[in-house]
Amino acid sequence: MKKQKVLLCAICLLALAGVAEGLGSLTKVGSVWKKTVYECVIRSLAEDNQGRLWAGTFGAGLLVIEDGKWRQIATEPNGLPDMRISKIIIKDGFLYVATVGGGAVKMDISSQKWLPLLPQTNPSSKYFHAFSILRNGSFVLGAVGEGVFISKNGEWLNITENDGLANNWVNDSVETPDGIWLATFQGLALLKDGKINSIELPTGSWNDGNINVIAVFRDHLFLGTGSDGLIERVASLDSTTASAPEKATRKKIEYKRFRGIPKQIHALLPFQNLLWIAGEEGLFTMDANEDIKQVEGPWGKDTAFKSLGIFKNAIVSGTDKGIIYYLHDGKNWSKILDYQEKPNSGGHAK
Repeated sequence: MKKQKVLLCAICLLALAGVAEGLGSLTKVGSVWKKTVYECVIRSLAEDNQGRLWAGTFGAGLLVIEDGKWRQIATEPNGLPDMRISKIIIKDGFLYVATVGGGAVKMDISSQKWLPLLPQTNPSSKYFHAFSILRNGSFVLGAVGEGVFISKNGEWLNITENDGLANNWVNDSVETPDGIWLATFQGLALLKDGKINSIELPTGSWNDGNINVIAVFRDHLFLGTGSDGLIERVASLDSTTASAPEKATRKKIEYKRFRGIPKQIHALLPFQNLLWIAGEEGLFTMDANEDIKQVEGPWGKDTAFKSLGIFKNAIVSGTDKGIIYYLHDGKNWSKILDYQEKPNSGGHAK
């Protein structure tokens, strides 16, 4: 536990210095943790209603692909605040961006005008990994070392370990009928009615509390961890009441780890009856019968996939080297962006 806390403190200091771990991967070489060098890590993907694909990257800021060409959106005052983007969301004509260092903002896609998330107030943190928009329109921002921020009535509510949060480093969030699940560095937390309802720490087959990403598939919560692979959270009737469901008052929570999936997972996406899994060592799928397959394509065996998205009703996935692959006919993959190559639009937009 002491070593884990020391590592966490070191990572937090790196993040606040502008080189957060979320931009790349942590690899242990001997007894030393090293971060992969990054120039353009594709962290998040989203399609707008004009058929353009937007990519939030770590290191290269915001990219957009349109008509087979791509360009880079520059950072500027009152514009894109930082080149280190953790998450992008497109909704109702706006592009929402969460960064690690510049806070969170939104852009009116039609006018290309940048605006704050809320007109009057900003969260006290500017370093975010998790970002989601709830059904009621509220924002959820998971910060690096500063807990979670939720917008409510034009203000920001900050919830930390002092309020029962499992850990102040929040990597991902997802809304379910039970509440808002938060993936933290040391376990799960359930947020309900503005308060932490419960926390769940590693147990059974689940050993690593560092959860990079969470998703709902087959009505179950799936955890993509930093070193423990894919974990399924299974809630069933407690054995003492299973014979009389009408009298059941509690559920037994179990965790199931899946073999054959890389230990470090960066993205999960349910799509067309499959759970797509992007990991440090490739791309995988799992069907409703829990059949796991490694996806083959025009990439190296150990390619690190960092993001997943949907584009033209098909899967796209981004790598840590600035490449985006597109499954264009359900069988074959094509490369639709390579940051190392000169863009078709004639050069980087600066």
